[in-house]
Amino acid sequence: LLSTFPKAQLVVIGPPGDGFGAYAAEKLDSLFSQNGGDFRGRGYVKCEFMQVGEDIKFAADFCLMPSRDEPFGYVDIEFAWHGALLVGAQAGGLGKVPGFYYIAQNRENLGRLRRELKHAIKSAMSATSTELDEMARSASKCRFPLRTWQEKLQDAYGSLVSTGTVAANPVPAGGAHSRAAEAEDELGDREFLRQELAEDELTLRVRSRISADSQANIIQVLEDIGTDEATKYEQELGCKWSVWLAQRTWNVTRVHWLVAIGYVMGPVTETLLYVVCTEWGLRGNIETPDWLPSSVASDSSLDPMSMSMVLFSTNSLAFAVGAPVWAAVARRAQPRHLMAVALLLQVPLHMSIVPVPPRLNLALLLMFMHGLVSSASLLFVVFNFMMAIQPDASKAAIRMGMLEVCRYIISWLTNGYIFMVSPSSHAGTADQPLPTSVFWLLLPMGLLSLVLNFVPGLLMLAAPGPYRDDRFPGWDLHLAGKKKSFLLLCLSECVGSLVMFPGTIYITWWFANGWTEGALGFLSVSFASM
Repeated sequence: LLSTFPKAQLVVIGPPGDGFGAYAAEKLDSLFSQNGGDFRGRGYVKCEFMQVGEDIKFAADFCLMPSRDEPFGYVDIEFAWHGALLVGAQAGGLGKVPGFYYIAQNRENLGRLRRELKHAIKSAMSATSTELDEMARSASKCRFPLRTWQEKLQDAYGSLVSTGTVAANPVPAGGAHSRAAEAEDELGDREFLRQELAEDELTLRVRSRISADSQANIIQVLEDIGTDEATKYEQELGCKWSVWLAQRTWNVTRVHWLVAIGYVMGPVTETLLYVVCTEWGLRGNIETPDWLPSSVASDSSLDPMSMSMVLFSTNSLAFAVGAPVWAAVARRAQPRHLMAVALLLQVPLHMSIVPVPPRLNLALLLMFMHGLVSSASLLFVVFNFMMAIQPDASKAAIRMGMLEVCRYIISWLTNGYIFMVSPSSHAGTADQPLPTSVFWLLLPMGLLSLVLNFVPGLLMLAAPGPYRDDRFPGWDLHLAGKKKSFLLLCLSECVGSLVMFPGTIYITWWFANGWTEGALGFLSVSFASM
């Protein structure tokens, strides 16, 4: 603002209310410092409470109010009555007096908020004197009678009652006051909300870190302070593993590394199990159950297409059964326990690579168990990076997208490894259809997957902070129809699942057209690289 408009002056008054405010106070103080600040003489900063006299209000041309939330707002009215126009967000109660406003499209995206505020400021500074004078006269005449507000509120409430959105008498006799009193009695002496750090202490720590590194980012500063507090709190609880997981490696909290590993390694176990069960079906001498139609099973063996269809359907059915079960349990159980169980339950599935007489019943049981366990992968989406101070949902989406990319890379690399070692090319015997050589080929991948499930699974039992204290809040299914974006997302998931199985048949088609296992392995690695 000051760089773009050389004649502009800025006055900032008021105490900081959180870490962001303390950070801004330090930056503004250095900006207008008399000891070499770039804009000294053009600004005044007093980051504490003070009485604002009428002289300041009359002298100001604009009042900046880039609020994220504002229930009603009196500051805008006070300045408007003194002829100062509002420049800020049309949020909550703001926007009722003449000014230059923006509507925040994403209140948690700091970069976007800055761009929107800059645009509003440019609009205000480029307005003509005639326009500003006319707006100032209108602002000084703004009135907000209580009766008008009551009538508007009554009309709004009446329209909701007439449409059946709310009941005519939502609050019974005794009302909210009696319920609040009951809640207070139930709470007793316990804190309703625990503030981890007092505002004064937070301000001191922010200032200390900025003094040590003047270029420090506010998100990084607050995450560092949060890590220190989390570590201290876990030390008080006395669990050394929780303390270790609350600390950082390569600027990422260690428990977040566990969550990331647990999510991206999911395809390895799935591919391993799918390959073994498919080999059982392809090698003959398989004990097929009586309930399987003869059109699918013949001569004690299954053709590749039928085997893939049966295994894929069994796994998908188990996933559909398991997902709501995990979600329901997550409302009561600690997230860390559920995520640990989800990882540890995959450990016994790795025993499928041990040579045993092939049985379709056992193959279906293993695929069903895997579907139940793998449906818990949604927990790693819901409860991911919970100790990171990142309010911007778009940044969280990018982070989740990176994990999804890593998951696909590992999936393609796993497929490439299977193609290159080609377990189907190793012949068995009548007594041992699945030879020991296949076990040794799959062992490296099995051991890697085993370790990366077992070790994070054990450590997740001690995950700190929100992984211990938070719960899944639940769901309200009748709201699903009110959000078209949710319906489209659900439809896309269904369509994606429908095309997933036909998409796997490309392997059969490629083999039929003369592709070799080595060529398909190279193709898989190429996809992973891309």
